[in-house]
Amino acid sequence: MAVMLLCAPVNARADSGAFTVFLNDLPYSHTTKVRPCYPVMARFEHPNPAVTRVRMRYPYNHSMYMLFDVGVDVHIKLHEDFMKKGQLSLSDFIAEDEAGNQYGMMTLTFIPIDPQHGEFCDAYLNS
Repeated sequence: MAVMLLCAPVNARADSGAFTVFLNDLPYSHTTKVRPCYPVMARFEHPNPAVTRVRMRYPYNHSMYMLFDVGVDVHIKLHEDFMKKGQLSLSDFIAEDEAGNQYGMMTLTFIPIDPQHGEFCDAYLNS
């Protein structure tokens, strides 16, 4: 007889709900590739009031990170700089409370804007 036991990591919360990253006012709520226009502005929202911050892991060193407050517009210059150099970069975005408990995560891959193909990018909604 085989028994399978599945359990979540200790610091994860089952009542996580959906969490949304707005890049230049365009919403993302799951792992995906993005090509935001410059400047790369972000805002983080989560339906659970316990979530107060978002941890963004550095693209090539996931032991380093930046913390951003929920509900505040911020400039994601790190990924913008990679994009301007023509480099692909990705980060995990993790919704957390003050104790570091996790309430959702997504990975966003930032694709550089290609001037040879019309500099297509994901524009602001109101532009």
